[in-house]
Amino acid sequence: MRRCTAFLLISGLFSNAGCMPGGGIVEVAAPSAPLPVVPRGLDSLDVPPAPGRTRVVLDANGERVTVTEVLDWSNSQAVAIGSSVQVLDHTEHTRPICLTPCEFDFEPGLHVLHFYAGPTRFDNVKVQVSGKRKLVRVALGQLVASEPASSTGVVLQSLGLTAAIVGASLWAASSLAPDEHQQGYKSSGIALTVGGSAGLLAGIGLSYSKPGTHQPSAVTEVTLPLESPPPNASTDTR
Repeated sequence: MRRCTAFLLISGLFSNAGCMPGGGIVEVAAPSAPLPVVPRGLDSLDVPPAPGRTRVVLDANGERVTVTEVLDWSNSQAVAIGSSVQVLDHTEHTRPICLTPCEFDFEPGLHVLHFYAGPTRFDNVKVQVSGKRKLVRVALGQLVASEPASSTGVVLQSLGLTAAIVGASLWAASSLAPDEHQQGYKSSGIALTVGGSAGLLAGIGLSYSKPGTHQPSAVTEVTLPLESPPPNASTDTR
């Protein structure tokens, strides 16, 4: 019975060894969609769009962000033979558009616009341009990376697991030892097993890393009159 108990303890400890709870990315609700009104402070273009072009008003819900257009992109992947190592690469060819709020004349068709407000706040927005003037407003979400795991917790797990395995082995071997050594083996084995298990559990707790969050962006896209609005037209009050 003592041998079975020791082996069950070893099996349970192995199943939890190296555990780092937490981490990952949690999806959260998107911000409120921007109002479908022309943004305040828009510096309208003085000349009408060239033939075959459509004017689009771009805004980031009142923020000053950089907008570029993704013209083409490529993805590549390399896998090392005989290893699980993978190398992923994504490259894009872009052109600058403007700093919001702004206007730009696009050719009709699908355009992928990259709104960038910083390393944690950016997004690609697909805009289908037709022959009608359009307003595109984006409330950018945010990407927050998960916190790194504590190295102290990892070390404590390793030491606790080692002590627990040695203790469980002594406990199991006590039944085979000579009578004069059985009690010593058993006491030492139980002490190491209990202490190591406690250290392992404490290490798991210390290794917890708070998960990151991903907040998607919210986009408002509406058709506007062909003519530019007068200076006193309805503006964003947000």
